[in-house]
Formats: sequence, structure tokens, C-alpha cells
Amino acid sequence: MESVHGPPTLTLGERLWEGYFHNAPHGMVLFRAVRTEAGRLDDFEWCDLNESAATALEIDPMAVVGSAARSVRESPFDPRVYRRLVTAHVTKRVQEFEQVFPIQAAAGAQDGLTREGRENLMWYAVTVIPVDDQYLIVQFRSITHYKSVLRQAVELLNRDDLTGLANRRHLKTRFWVLRRRSVPMALLYFDLNGFKAVNDTYGHEVGDQVLSIIGQRLTTKVRPDEMVARLGGDEFAVLLAGGDLSAVDRVTGRLIEVVEEPIHLEPGTVRLSASVGAALYPDDAESFEALVSRADARMYEQKRKRTLH
Repeated sequence: MESVHGPPTLTLGERLWEGYFHNAPHGMVLFRAVRTEAGRLDDFEWCDLNESAATALEIDPMAVVGSAARSVRESPFDPRVYRRLVTAHVTKRVQEFEQVFPIQAAAGAQDGLTREGRENLMWYAVTVIPVDDQYLIVQFRSITHYKSVLRQAVELLNRDDLTGLANRRHLKTRFWVLRRRSVPMALLYFDLNGFKAVNDTYGHEVGDQVLSIIGQRLTTKVRPDEMVARLGGDEFAVLLAGGDLSAVDRVTGRLIEVVEEPIHLEPGTVRLSASVGAALYPDDAESFEALVSRADARMYEQKRKRTLH
């Protein structure tokens, strides 16, 4: 309806939409498709964004409104989200996905970002909605809290309760990650000699302390990309990446040395040794279970020879 004294007045629906857009607690951005003279899609223009979007993306609305999406330097919507805009516009279908912001951190999230760095990332659930032949709305809600809870749950699933080391599940996952990258591996299977006597003499509480100390010692002797896991009881495993036979022998010797170092506790001094079996991927086995089985068999063979002598 046109006003006698000015431009058309807003309908109730338009007023409600405008209020929702600007006051929504989640980020909202309005884009308009920009076409060439031939009618082909050329870019998207920033038409409007609400305060939540400006705050989350650390963008000054005055600096971007009216600009082409790809012209905004280090734009959070370029290139990954930009491709989603194109898909939504061309197919006329809603696009839903998760995205790290700032987008420059996305590569680090996938490529070995430090624990502290991962915890500082902001995750958003993003929805791209094609409104008509010209306009699209991008909505994004923070899911950082849920990602943090999920990460903590996965950590608990992948960690040994007693020692804090990786458990069998985590070790298996690491094996398959390396296998997909075609990385040669060596699995060392440790069994502590004399541990039963520790439990019998000092009790299980001291035995638990000993297992934790052994786990910590093993961890200090491997590289960051290698993994120490507790398989259960007094059995540990170490997964080495890219090691050849000579390297395996050297690492095994170094790990046995730290196991054999005396452990001084309040009830007394504990001295242990270890029987170790090694198996190589892909030479000895190509699956995780087969690799563990081969290393386990070799460990027991070493233990049997030790008993005979």
C-alpha cells in the first residue's frame, strides 16, 4: 500500500521479518546474485547483515555492504562458503553444513592444529537459503559448545582410564589413518615381567601407580607422531610410523631401558623388565588385528625363551 505522503509502507510481515533479521541472536547475512550482461552468475553482493553476524565475523557492516563477496579481503565466505552460495543459487536448494570461523583456521583444524588451537576454534552450523532468483540468506549458529562436548566425549572413549594413554580403540583408529596414507608402521607389544609380584607385595593401588609411571616413561621416548597405548592389564603397545627394522630395534632397546629403571615409591622400590614383540605393516600383516596378533605372538615367544633361561 502506498502512502499519500511518501514511499510504500511496510506490511506487517515485512516489519516482522526486518525485526527478526536485525535482532536474531544468530548471524544472518543477505546476499544478492550479481550477473553479467549475458545473464551468467558473476558474484554475490553483500546487501545486509545483522549485529550478530558482524560480531561473529568481526566485520564492519559499513565496509562490506554493497561490495562483491569475492572482493572482501579474507572474507569468511570465501572460498568454501562461497561455493555453497553458488550451489544454493543454481539448484534452488537449501545448503546446510558446519564451518570453522575464521575460515583460515579450517585448514589447521584438519592438519595437526595444536590442542589449544583446536579449543579456540569457533564452529558454526550454517544454512544457505535461496529466497528467490536474486537473493540468498545465510544463517549461522554457534555450535562450539556442542563440538567441545563431543570432543571431550571422544577423548574419554579413546583414553585408558588409569594411565590416560590411548586405548586399543584409539590405537586402531591411528593405524587405519596411517594405513590410508600408505605409511609403513611397526607395532611393539610390551608385557611387563614381574608385575604380578608388585600387586601381590604392595597391593593394587601401588600396582596402578607403577602402570601409570611406566606409561609416562614410554611416552617420553617416542616422537609426537607415534603412539603409546595401554591394551589392558600390564600390556602396552607402541605404534611407530615409518620405521624400518633397524629403527625398530633401536626404539625397542630405548623403551626397555626406561621400563627397567627402578621405580621408587613410598612402600619400596620396584624393578621390572619387559618382553617385547614387534610386527611390521605391511610386511607382517595388513590389518590391525593381524598386526597385534603377530606382535603378541612374538612377545610371548620372547617371554617363553626368557622363562627357559
